[in-house]
Amino acid sequence: MDDKWEATLRDRFEELVRAVSPAALGVTDAEDAVQDAFTRAWERISRGHEIDDLPAWVVTVALNRLRSGWRRRATARRKLRGRP
Repeated sequence: MDDKWEATLRDRFEELVRAVSPAALGVTDAEDAVQDAFTRAWERISRGHEIDDLPAWVVTVALNRLRSGWRRRATARRKLRGRP
């Protein structure tokens, strides 16, 4: 798994960042989301779980992370305006 992991990270990182960039606040935000997703994948694999399609899994997790950020920011804005 280590060779597959490293190859995916090295060879596909920029492609994966581009895939999630439209949902991000900028390139740095997209890079952070993809890096976080790779970290979560590594943790999951280390616990014995399998990920059949690593790039697709990384994109899905990165997009979920970005969507969670949108929700947190929207909630914070509502609270600042005095709305529940």
